[in-house]
Amino acid sequence: MPQLSVYSMGEKGVNTTKSPIHLEDGELTRAQNWQPDLAGSQGSIRSRDGLTQLNASALAGTVTGSIGVPLPDRSALTRTFYAAMDDLSTGTDAFRTSTNGTTWSTLVAGTITRPASRNRLGTFGVTPEHASQLRWATLNNKMYYPGNGYTDGSATSFPTIQVWDGTTDYTLCQIPHHVNFAPASDESGVLAIVPYSSTELLVSTYDGNGAAGRGRVFLLDVTTGQLTQLGPETSLTGAPQSLVVYQGKIWAALSVSNGSQGSVLSVRNGEATWTTEFTPAVGRGAASLAVFGGNLYCGQSAAWAGAGNSAIISRRVASTTTWSTVLTADGTGTGNILSPVFVTQNGLTILVFWNSVSGGAAPATRISSSTDGTTWATDFDIATNVGATYVRSGYPFIDTNGTIYWTVLDDSNNSVIMTRTSAGTWSTIVEADPLLRGPMTSISF
Repeated sequence: MPQLSVYSMGEKGVNTTKSPIHLEDGELTRAQNWQPDLAGSQGSIRSRDGLTQLNASALAGTVTGSIGVPLPDRSALTRTFYAAMDDLSTGTDAFRTSTNGTTWSTLVAGTITRPASRNRLGTFGVTPEHASQLRWATLNNKMYYPGNGYTDGSATSFPTIQVWDGTTDYTLCQIPHHVNFAPASDESGVLAIVPYSSTELLVSTYDGNGAAGRGRVFLLDVTTGQLTQLGPETSLTGAPQSLVVYQGKIWAALSVSNGSQGSVLSVRNGEATWTTEFTPAVGRGAASLAVFGGNLYCGQSAAWAGAGNSAIISRRVASTTTWSTVLTADGTGTGNILSPVFVTQNGLTILVFWNSVSGGAAPATRISSSTDGTTWATDFDIATNVGATYVRSGYPFIDTNGTIYWTVLDDSNNSVIMTRTSAGTWSTIVEADPLLRGPMTSISF
């Protein structure tokens, strides 16, 4: 029998309409689990490749299609925590770092830029109830934080956003001053940095020195460094220290000082103006925001005289858009605060840092929690387990395993990092650690 060379087997697929004797070259009458053998020659076919086993369990349903997704393998990378340091001067301490969350060491400025200190923010920055609660971000396994390498009060030296990937540090962008910035008296700096999308961050800033200060919120494209201001240039009075994305809008909590009035504002990307959503009583600052159970919570401070010197948590119910008080602090003196508010990884518990000044039931300083948003109980006694002098709070950081890292500070900026596991067990892993700024992040490299 002479040799038959076929170079187009299966190229035209399966034809079930024609009779077998009328098929064209390259057509098959039937085929099951076949594919071209690209490693062979033209016309070669072989059994279709099977799926790679994902785990020990079989797939629970019928696979109707699949696509190739090039997911990076990060199993060999080491996760590293970063806790920003702050000695309020021109020192070299940059971050405390840890690979296990327990053993920490000091990373000095050099390869990495020193993070911005609190005194970059003037009177607002050194107010105990405020600037330690600011949040910095990790996006696409890179850390974004404000740098310290600019001149206070200068008309030509601007705050920066730095990027660190574990090996290289660089300046992503500079942020020009507010139009009302007065170099002779004002300070400027970055407040909060919050993820918005896979390529964008929300960045809030402050220009001023007290109650007359101005805030702005930008959308930062991390691929280009382009800043887009949200709303008009002169609309935000105070410091937008807390940002969240909720119901398709960007929300900002503005803190104030000197008996002024804080506010909670919202804006959609592309809108020309901010909308005032909530106004606390005079003397209260809107210090932090969190979404819990589909509703928005605002933790507030009573840092100055007014409002009976009581701090409260207000809740906006999504279904009615109405605000009401769900917790009132039990102290009566200036400096009471219920902030920051924070939600556990499973979304079932809301937590708040509570410092009571002049009166109230013990413990004076605590972390309180609620599972329904209205009934609160002491979750951790800071005054007893850490110390009565730790009356300021950093913004909490949550690890991928659900463990919360919560920094508390005294008036001299001495710091302790507390942890709460996903099961609700508290411990102090770093005691009397010196001079932490408050914000924490982590990256893997």
